[in-house]
Amino acid sequence: MPVTRGPDGRPVYYVLDGKAAVPASFDRWSMLLNSTERIVAQETVAGIWVSTVFIGLDYRFGEGPPLIFETAVQDDYDWQGQWRYSTWEEAEAGHRAVVEHIKAEAIRIGAASIAGGTNAEQ
Repeated sequence: MPVTRGPDGRPVYYVLDGKAAVPASFDRWSMLLNSTERIVAQETVAGIWVSTVFIGLDYRFGEGPPLIFETAVQDDYDWQGQWRYSTWEEAEAGHRAVVEHIKAEAIRIGAASIAGGTNAEQ
């Protein structure tokens, strides 16, 4: 299958080859969506779900590398934020930064007892 490209000629969809993203067709990309191999990291911190995954759909509008990884944060009520990255390594670092920020905020507001917890620990 040929690589699917947008009007600007840039690839739209990507799949993983190990931890490296490579351009792909829509069909190859759609087969990846249910794969656990696209999970970079997921955990609950201070009651907040933090999930970083390979989305494989380029969210970059304009110049620059594709934005194909995403960290999303959700509490019991709503999505609280999203950050996007170009590489697996950036996504790992971004996930850690979000988790550390949540822990620091939990301590600041007096929720220190749950600031270090994850699903497995709670």
